Amino acid sequence: MIRLFQFAAVSALMLGAAAPSAIGPNARITWVSPTLDVNNNPETLSSMDLAIATSDVDLNVVGSVALRTIKDINPGDGVAGYSAAVLVAGLPNGTYKVWIRAIDLAGNMSVWGSSDAVPVDVTAPKPPSGISCKPN
Repeated sequence: MIRLFQFAAVSALMLGAAAPSAIGPNARITWVSPTLDVNNNPETLSSMDLAIATSDVDLNVVGSVALRTIKDINPGDGVAGYSAAVLVAGLPNGTYKVWIRAIDLAGNMSVWGSSDAVPVDVTAPKPPSGISCKPN
């Protein structure tokens, strides 16, 4: 079994830090993968699963469903940050939680770890106005 691991909130903010004003497709999701199992033995992970759900959903409750899940992510991607673009694409603006779980070489899965609730803003800004060109 895998030890619950530290999870960083979206846009490289550590869990417990001030929440970002809103995230969008350019956000990066970071995490710290577990290095020890529950018996304090070295842990080798095969992959991670990343999911997004509305802020009122707890993926550790049987029957809960994520809006989108991305499977087989390289555990090392948490260091540089995983792009949120695929995760938030097509979602309406709202408040969500990002979830992640670790999978070891034997196929054991950790429980889901989650970020704090974060607002998602996928609405493009209005174009600039008042543009004029003046001759020299």
